[in-house]
Amino acid sequence: MANRPMTEAAPLAGLAVAVTRPTRQNDALVQQLRALGASVSAIPLLAINPLQEPAQRAKIDTTLQQLADYQIAIFISQNAAEQVLLALAARSLDWPSHIQTYAIGSATTQFLATNGISATSPLQMNSEGLLALSALQNIAGQRCVIFRGLGGRETLAQTLRARGAVVDYCELYCRQLPPEAGTQWSGWIAGLHTHSALVCINSTETLNHLCTIDPDAAARDNLTLLVPGERVARAASEAGFRHMGIASDATDAAILHSAILQAAISRTQRLHAATTGIRHD
Repeated sequence: MANRPMTEAAPLAGLAVAVTRPTRQNDALVQQLRALGASVSAIPLLAINPLQEPAQRAKIDTTLQQLADYQIAIFISQNAAEQVLLALAARSLDWPSHIQTYAIGSATTQFLATNGISATSPLQMNSEGLLALSALQNIAGQRCVIFRGLGGRETLAQTLRARGAVVDYCELYCRQLPPEAGTQWSGWIAGLHTHSALVCINSTETLNHLCTIDPDAAARDNLTLLVPGERVARAASEAGFRHMGIASDATDAAILHSAILQAAISRTQRLHAATTGIRHD
């Protein structure tokens, strides 16, 4: 066992990886990637900041005070769940037990469960997967609140309204580019030289921020993006990125599985290049 090949003992050995999730949401994935042998840098390209305008805070307060009037609640992200729980605690409010609660992702569902809220999430972790759930088909006349950040896709609300539900948004935070991101990214890129690297991109917002701080990112042949699903992959392709690995979703397990697959592909390509003299760009 002690003499296992390096690729089995540490399947990501020699691979540089940038994890771009918001601060505090990077830690577990960074540790797991390092345990598999990768050289990992945390470069947050997204900051989650609570909304501060008086009108925005007043709307949040009104929604939370009237939670008992809703039959359905949907959390778009763990960030939304965290902000709701903080807001409830600040107002000494409890989560109404009668509300049918849903979350887009399994990580959000688990976070809610640890805080005493039972939620359902779809196997397909996006709006389309949620809309396919049988419990959300016949909802005419029911009131639904969607907890999310400022802006975002309208597919979920539009479809629920088309099914007869009364849908309100409760927007709790905004997504911003951290001011130090450009410097961190430039330093990481400079240290790579020509070595191949993997960049974990969790959302279209993160992708847009990457293109903002590095307009040449899509042209860098040594970078491979690792994205969670076809929607972000399409956005990356439209932005000009040619090298991509597509994870089944944004969970750590899916990202790790895809990273190992991309590392194996990269090793195979390097071996082929070494034996044939053909580069795989």
